Amino acid sequence: MQLILPTAILFCLSLATAASVPAAANLSKRQAIPRKIDIGTYNSLWVAWTNGVDPCKKKNYIPGPTGGVLQDDQNPCNIRFSVPDTDFQYSMQGCGGDSLWIMRNGLDNVGECFWAPGNNACVAGESFKGQWQCVLNDGNM
Repeated sequence: MQLILPTAILFCLSLATAASVPAAANLSKRQAIPRKIDIGTYNSLWVAWTNGVDPCKKKNYIPGPTGGVLQDDQNPCNIRFSVPDTDFQYSMQGCGGDSLWIMRNGLDNVGECFWAPGNNACVAGESFKGQWQCVLNDGNM
């Protein structure tokens, strides 16, 4: 069998690539996947942002029950909040139960929320501490 040099190089590269990719890679829940809402803290305040968007640049603070911003020692459940570049209000529901879900405009259960801790570092200041990630199941943000 005679191989032409460019064909032989491509053949060797494809073998090396196939050997370096694990057969069953475990995907992290904190990947930049659209239609997810991240809920976490920044400077001891609760914030929400769209997954995959830099929270240092685009975030919304979750309002507290008496005005102002919800402090990180308070529970973010059952409190309406918005996410940048959306026209809806969301709230995380089910705290204290077996599962968490996210509601849109107080009417529609539109997805599930999962514990997904992680940090997003900003150039200056404190890192965002992501706590929860909610996956929207209807394709709308």
